[in-house]
Amino acid sequence: MKSYYEELIKKNLLTKDGNRGQVSRKGKNLNRLISAFVQEKEREDKQSFFLDVATIWVEGRAKIPHVVSLTSFVLFLLQWSSVFVLGNVTGIIATIYLINFLFLPIIGIFSAIFGLGWKKYLLLLGNIGNIVLIFMVLY
Repeated sequence: MKSYYEELIKKNLLTKDGNRGQVSRKGKNLNRLISAFVQEKEREDKQSFFLDVATIWVEGRAKIPHVVSLTSFVLFLLQWSSVFVLGNVTGIIATIYLINFLFLPIIGIFSAIFGLGWKKYLLLLGNIGNIVLIFMVLY
């Protein structure tokens, strides 16, 4: 983190006193890093300054696996309900449905494994339930 800090100062993206520099860059990740340094500028003397900045910088990253797993779960349920609405599905649509029925829960399980906290287990349980449902129907 110290090398990032020095590089941001060198490229004039961050001033030595911890404020935003005169040069602005586009990029969500870089802007989050600059914002983390600006947010922690009062604690620059503190020994854990760079650790605090790193914690702020990566704060929202734990939500991504949860969103992917939940999206997979919801898409599976929407597709499952569409089978009942559409009735008899044949041809290429049936093939696409079958592939989605198999892969959506698998994607949901693997993304939930990388999540954190109690939501991880809830999403794992839901996606495993989807796989059990598919095997019950196929059996």
